[in-house]
Amino acid sequence: MKILSRYFILRFLSYVGLATLAFFGLVLATRFHEVARFAALGAPLDQIALLLLLQFPYVFPFVLPVATLLASFLLMRQASEGFEIVTLRASGLSLF
Repeated sequence: MKILSRYFILRFLSYVGLATLAFFGLVLATRFHEVARFAALGAPLDQIALLLLLQFPYVFPFVLPVATLLASFLLMRQASEGFEIVTLRASGLSLF
């Protein structure tokens, strides 16, 4: 794998991870009433943490496509601001 490919893949995965955590937090904040109701019933802290952890597989299919789209936009914006795409085109590399 070329250095440039590794650079873009690592940058893309970091954006996907950051966006996934941000959207996961946002979705959990909208479902906070369920967690608050569960905590009001006197559940221990470890069970509340388990409830939040078990909601991850439910929320993940909704969050991942949006996070991937946002990460691709951020990667292209960052690459165009740093003139990396222009440099690739000037060096003879095709975009396709």
